[in-house]
Amino acid sequence: MIYVLIFAFLALLVVVFKVAEFSGFSKEDSLTITFISLLTSFFPPLDFCNFSGVEIYLSISGFVIPFAISIKQIATKNVSTVKAIVGVILLTLISHSVSVAGRGGVDIINPKLPVITATFYSLLVEREKPAVLSYTTSTLGMFVGADLMNLNSIKSNSVTIGGANLLDAIYISGIASLLLTFCIQVIIKSLNRKRKNSSEQKIKIQSYLVKEKL
Repeated sequence: MIYVLIFAFLALLVVVFKVAEFSGFSKEDSLTITFISLLTSFFPPLDFCNFSGVEIYLSISGFVIPFAISIKQIATKNVSTVKAIVGVILLTLISHSVSVAGRGGVDIINPKLPVITATFYSLLVEREKPAVLSYTTSTLGMFVGADLMNLNSIKSNSVTIGGANLLDAIYISGIASLLLTFCIQVIIKSLNRKRKNSSEQKIKIQSYLVKEKL
């Protein structure tokens, strides 16, 4: 049973890798999001700083990699800076509204809402690379809204941002937004293609009928 789960998980990473690359991420970024994240999930968190008496650690796979990849998409203009900033602000508000600070960390009471919001926002404002924008806004928005804005409310001497590694909300929300946006984008393109083919077929039929009358 354990081998089946391992195989299924690795297969899922391969799918995410291919989707990320097809959606507009570079091959290096796609590899980092998936398999490099898996490898670094075994690394200990980085001791970052002390904030108001709370020792803050950073998970490499759960926070550092998703955060760095997202910032890179904005810095390299792979996504529009304006669209990314607006999206991050929107996702920050949504993520904060569904997060609750507790002892030792932050709980997300409705993880679907940030993912759905990032997906439909990106599909509405971006035509070229909506999945990349969705990943970026979801990841950064979850970090700022759920983690950063709740630091003062966490009742613990230490906290690890992205501490659940590949199961952390920061990582999962980015991946889920990427996959959902990609799937919807494929469906939309397929429907548009069918509509276009149907229109072309009608034009051909009309042209044929006109020629027959002549």
